Amino acid sequence: MFVFGTAGHINHGKTAVVKALTGKDCDSLSQEKKRGITIELGFAQLTTPKGTEVALIDVPGHAKLLKTMASGAAGLQGVLMVISTEAGVMPQTREHINVCSLLGIRKGIVVITHGDKVEDPEFAMEFIREELQETFLADAPMCLVCPPKNEGIEGLKTTLEDLAAKITIDAPSAFTALPIDRVFTKEGYGTVVTGSLMAGRLEVQDEIILLPSKKSSRIRALQQHGTSQTEVKATSRTAVNCPDFSVDDILEGSLLTKRDELRSGKIFDAKVHWLTHNNKPLARRRGLSLYFHATQALAHVQALESIQPGEWGMVRIRLDRPIPLIPNGRFLLRGPMTPKWGGIVGGGQVVDAGPPHRRRRKVRLALYDTANPLSVLLEEAGPVGISSADILSRLGIVQPKGHYFFEPLLNQRRKDLVQLVQKYHQKNPQSEGVPLAEIRQSPLDIYVLDAMLAEKKLLQYKAFVHHPSFNPPDEEALNEASKELLGKITKGRYTPDPIKALYSEKVGGPFPMNVLAQHLVKNQLIIKVGDFYFSQKHMTTLAKLAALALSRNEELSVAWLKERTGATRKHAIPLFEYLDKIGVSQRQGNHRVAGPRLEQWL
Repeated sequence: MFVFGTAGHINHGKTAVVKALTGKDCDSLSQEKKRGITIELGFAQLTTPKGTEVALIDVPGHAKLLKTMASGAAGLQGVLMVISTEAGVMPQTREHINVCSLLGIRKGIVVITHGDKVEDPEFAMEFIREELQETFLADAPMCLVCPPKNEGIEGLKTTLEDLAAKITIDAPSAFTALPIDRVFTKEGYGTVVTGSLMAGRLEVQDEIILLPSKKSSRIRALQQHGTSQTEVKATSRTAVNCPDFSVDDILEGSLLTKRDELRSGKIFDAKVHWLTHNNKPLARRRGLSLYFHATQALAHVQALESIQPGEWGMVRIRLDRPIPLIPNGRFLLRGPMTPKWGGIVGGGQVVDAGPPHRRRRKVRLALYDTANPLSVLLEEAGPVGISSADILSRLGIVQPKGHYFFEPLLNQRRKDLVQLVQKYHQKNPQSEGVPLAEIRQSPLDIYVLDAMLAEKKLLQYKAFVHHPSFNPPDEEALNEASKELLGKITKGRYTPDPIKALYSEKVGGPFPMNVLAQHLVKNQLIIKVGDFYFSQKHMTTLAKLAALALSRNEELSVAWLKERTGATRKHAIPLFEYLDKIGVSQRQGNHRVAGPRLEQWL
């Protein structure tokens, strides 16, 4: 199904054209009947003589209702630009043309009305054609119609059919987006919302997410123009029965999507076209109204470089409130009204829906010029990388589930990691390898290490990583060889020999003393304090003795330590430092008192 909409100045006959085409009067509100103008969006369906199905959206033409018009125009595949021969191209005609152009609409039909009210309608049409020369409708087909008399309507249907045949259907989007323009309740069903499904597909029983509230619901039923469906695809007018939502949950500007696909935000980077009729370039502007599908917000626009009228440029946009953001989505900017052009001053397209708050100038320039924004974002992210969900919600690019990094950074980190491991082996030839905790410092490190382990470029031994060419030491041999050193340290109790003295002795067979000592420390059999190795068993006993003494309000001193352990003064200093370190005691003058973790040792 194709989605077309009307556009044009107020009272030029848009609703009458839709009624003549479809038989449906879209002005259903009492105020619309009373005032003779369209206030809300109207919807109708048309089947052309050759069977092409077209959904028509009738939009209001009044300047004060531009938000409603912009909401209806977002997502259109083509437009019926309705222009009266009596008045010609008017301010809202120009504004609506700018709206359609900025929203990416490139197909249209110029529908000329009120031809029966002028003497020479052909001359009026030629004049209108001249007015449209600098717009996307310059070469558009033109149809003269008189809806009250049903004149020209069949020709318009044929033209509409021909235009639809030239429209290329975009490939399915990686995400789902349905901006909501109506909400109501239906007895026995609950809450129903309607809108144009701009991207993706919906099925009955799908879980859907409401943005910006992030509430969820299951789809109970789907309809297209009153016909029940089990599945709908973009682009189409769709009614969705969401029983888990209340009407109060559906705030103005809400959007339906699926979990982890889109995001809401107040800041985004975009490309902006600053329209030709503006008197000044765009550098920084506050107080502009931003229209983004079915929502409106106040915008502060900061250009990277001054944008001259008629030119494009890169901007950072900050909003007064979070709104649902669609990657690559098109938006409008409106300022003060002007007599000739209305209020639209520019518009553009979202480049990054979730940028960092601070972004370097060269990154923003790269995003403006590149055809590969993902590469720019990955380089910017560095060792943190970006998840596939963030890539989708920021850029609209689908990637297999996972975490992604800049390819040159990955390659460099692989080389660095191999060098790190090899240097560690050279420095610690008897070690099992580099401890895992020393490598897994960032998401990049984790990703690269896991990949290299899977590829067998590096190997894991227990909690260590080593190169394939390296042979880890024999654990059983180390256990056996270290028994003599452990016995010597344990025998020394609280007065062991200094470490230097131990290194001068020959123990451990083929293993160096430092390798044996590291093995015992790693296995928590000894502990290094100052210039001494103490047995872990004796140090635990000391901690409990000290904790018990302090709980009885005894003061720890060198004399107390010598009496309990036989330690000399040169050993007392490291022993007290150990007790302070583990929180059993803390120093006050020349004595020790209860420490912050005393109770853990009682």
